[in-house]
Amino acid sequence: MVTQPLRESARKAVDGASVIEIERISKRFRSAEGAEVTALDEVSLKISAGRFTTLLGPSGCGKTTLLRAIAGFEDPDAGRILLGGADITRTPPFERPVNTVFQHYALFPHLSVEENVAYGLEVTGVARSTIRPRVAEALELVRLGGLGNRRIAQLSGGQQQRVALARSLVLQPEVLLLDEPMAALDRNLRKEMQVELKRLQNEVKIAFLCVTHDQEEALSMSDTVVVMNRGRVEQIGSPRDIYERPASRFVAGFVGDAALIDGTVTGADASGAALALADGSVIQTRKADLAAGSPATAVLRPDRLTLLADGREAPHVLTGQVRSAIYLGDKIRLDADVAGCGVVVLCNGAAEVPAAGATVRLAYDPADVQVVTQ
Repeated sequence: MVTQPLRESARKAVDGASVIEIERISKRFRSAEGAEVTALDEVSLKISAGRFTTLLGPSGCGKTTLLRAIAGFEDPDAGRILLGGADITRTPPFERPVNTVFQHYALFPHLSVEENVAYGLEVTGVARSTIRPRVAEALELVRLGGLGNRRIAQLSGGQQQRVALARSLVLQPEVLLLDEPMAALDRNLRKEMQVELKRLQNEVKIAFLCVTHDQEEALSMSDTVVVMNRGRVEQIGSPRDIYERPASRFVAGFVGDAALIDGTVTGADASGAALALADGSVIQTRKADLAAGSPATAVLRPDRLTLLADGREAPHVLTGQVRSAIYLGDKIRLDADVAGCGVVVLCNGAAEVPAAGATVRLAYDPADVQVVTQ
């Protein structure tokens, strides 16, 4: 249970208000070959107090550079970083009320768990009478109570991550920065820690800003997801917005499995539109703000398609040829060619697996067809 002092110190800003504001940040590097590389290209965004925000994107998109700029480890070439309204763009890292949990935790192997957590408090001159209760509180918070005397080498990967979290939280930062925090964990432990991180953030009400390239992590933990690509912000929104209402072709293709099928808008009216595909077939959509004759891309999610058995009919059907069918136990992943594009369908594991080259019919609801135009 979180005690009152930690809870009060963590809530220095009102939930939902901006605790960090990024204003047109740019950063360029020189590659080993001497070429100029733009890591951040006039990035602007706001990080809300008391919320879990994730920077999501592929390697090289600029998300880690942005995190390091907020932490003070990178100096931007242009733009400003404000924390609580104060300009901290050139403030040294040790003077910023933020803490970072690194990918490899950077724990001291020669110190005990308790000594690792207490280290930052000792360096900053906190009274010894205060250190012990604050360390005990932080360890209880991350569910490591009773393990304070253990050495780091005696802990599992998940426990080491919790020590790193406790070491940062005990300093009562206004913002906690997490750089690929689950990268060193195996799949099952990653899932467990996703739940734990969100629980922890809900308890302490500190703004968490996490960097990851893992879509599942971003969708499962975050209140807000910031999708980045080539040094720019592609879209900011809730996990549901990002998944169900992608703002661009990149977001649609990067977040979750999706088939991207290019077509031309036809028959657009207030009720929706149709997309004519290269093979002459048509996809219906309920998206109404499309201009007839313009190019557009239909986005089809695997969980929104249904494989029709022989004889079954549906109002809206696409026809394709099976490329491959993979049995995964509880489901079958079917990859089909529709109008020259790969379309993935997730079927019940008890269904009959079609052979490669077989013709299949895929039912869809026009309301589930997302459309992007950029």
